[in-house]
Amino acid sequence: MAAQDHPSFRRPRDPGAKIWRYMSCAKFEWMLRTASLYFHRADSFKDPLEGHYTSANPSMEDAWISHQIANFGFGARPGSEEELRAAYRRMLDVVHADKMETFVNCWHMSARESLSMWKEYAADNTAVCIQSTFQSLHHVLPEQCFLGGVRYIDYATDFIDPIISVSFISHKDIAFSREREIRSVIWGKQAVHAFKPVGPSGLEVPINLTSLIEVIRVSPNAADHYEDTIRALGSSYGLRAPVGRSVFSGSA
Repeated sequence: MAAQDHPSFRRPRDPGAKIWRYMSCAKFEWMLRTASLYFHRADSFKDPLEGHYTSANPSMEDAWISHQIANFGFGARPGSEEELRAAYRRMLDVVHADKMETFVNCWHMSARESLSMWKEYAADNTAVCIQSTFQSLHHVLPEQCFLGGVRYIDYATDFIDPIISVSFISHKDIAFSREREIRSVIWGKQAVHAFKPVGPSGLEVPINLTSLIEVIRVSPNAADHYEDTIRALGSSYGLRAPVGRSVFSGSA
């Protein structure tokens, strides 16, 4: 069992690169209780560009068709321009439907904790973050998952080739590049139906938490000895990862 690589995603040069996931205590407890990672449906993210084509995509129709004809791509043949044009438009039209069958789990890749990630994704005083590595996550994910680094582009000017539908969810606008996101994706009706739904827009994906989690850190603003609470919680579910305070304690 392991996640799949995909050409749309960048694989980190160092498979042992550290990755972090910041979350509320309630989400951490859910993860322990279910021994699962939560995957969020792409159409329910706050960013409307998630899983979407760029502003440049519609205007690139002619260039895309010329390229296919010149390189005999996508079934191109003499006299096939109108068919290619219709196909290009269909590929853009199905983007929203694809987002309904695309589920995502996100991590931040960094050699160390990020204060900005704490503030943006786990601001509550009882929040926690877990640290793993890319290779550990790759190993514990089921084979229905794609895994890799997000590609950051300018959604005002750059183009995403629509032939590979997964490419839309493997890109984000350059405004989010600080996130250095490692993204796991479950895409397509058959793959999605292999997992238990959580509410209207989530999936419960079972994993081996002991193999995944290396370190647990508590919020920079956590109360004294809060790490004892989290340590006891983890221990009650058989988790052996060490628990400590954030390196930013007292500075958040």
